[in-house]
Amino acid sequence: MADTFRRLATIAQAEAEAGTATKRRIWTAERVKQAIMALAGAAGNKTFESRWESAGNDGVYRGKNIGPSASFRNSFIVPPDFGSLVSLENFGIPDATFASKNINHNSEYGAGGQSKTEHAESDAAHVVSGTIGVHFTDDISGVFSSLAAGDRCGFMPTHVSLGASIFYLFIFGVYTPA
Repeated sequence: MADTFRRLATIAQAEAEAGTATKRRIWTAERVKQAIMALAGAAGNKTFESRWESAGNDGVYRGKNIGPSASFRNSFIVPPDFGSLVSLENFGIPDATFASKNINHNSEYGAGGQSKTEHAESDAAHVVSGTIGVHFTDDISGVFSSLAAGDRCGFMPTHVSLGASIFYLFIFGVYTPA
């Protein structure tokens, strides 16, 4: 396993920024940032993020570790100039390699003055793959289909027999301003 990891090449900056490469590569923190910034800068897009609250560390990273069959909640607020969602992703680092495993996604959200469950969505069939020690990106936009400016949002991933813990770092959103 570790030998396979060592043989993977680091993705090139141009490939990271284009976001079209399909070959398995290693993503450094620098390449992740370059890819995000390239996407965020397109057509005047803007970004927002929410760090996972915890008391945990993984090396120099700070985040929340969620076990192989566990869940945890995170919250964020949609910026007031939000117009439409481009992408919404949850970033983390797996402690083991896994392929085609299920992570349930659940959300609850609403604007000020609305019920916290004005919108409640779930995806119990969300399938992901990850590589030990390699930055993991999980698209969570499917459970936020009705986002609006100022919404207060809750997100809960539930690992379903994942076979790995994931050390979650942050949720990162890219949006087009209104």
